Amino acid sequence: MPIFLLGLIYLMSAPLSPAMGLMIDKWGRNIGFVFGAVLASIVAHLFFALSFVDPLVGIVVLGFGYSLLASALWPIVALIVPENTLGTAYGNLSVFKKTSTFFFSLQMTLNHNHFLLTHF
Repeated sequence: MPIFLLGLIYLMSAPLSPAMGLMIDKWGRNIGFVFGAVLASIVAHLFFALSFVDPLVGIVVLGFGYSLLASALWPIVALIVPENTLGTAYGNLSVFKKTSTFFFSLQMTLNHNHFLLTHF
């Protein structure tokens, strides 16, 4: 079951991201949607950390926020960066995203290992 829950975020993102993209294209206001996605992510993590609610609830909220963020944030780059440097901008953003994911995962692993060593 835990493996299914982790994969559910990406399973939800596959159909939700295009739907969110259509909604954002219709209404505009990308920055507002980015703010909503970040808020959904914070709420999901608060569910994980501070409540006894089923983790499925947090995963669903996180999947929604993940889809909304992907659909709202990436198109903003094309509005800000000149067209002749758009590929470089997307490449740099991808490097930043992957690097931050690596360091976050590394820090979580170190925290988990430290907890296990000090408490058991």
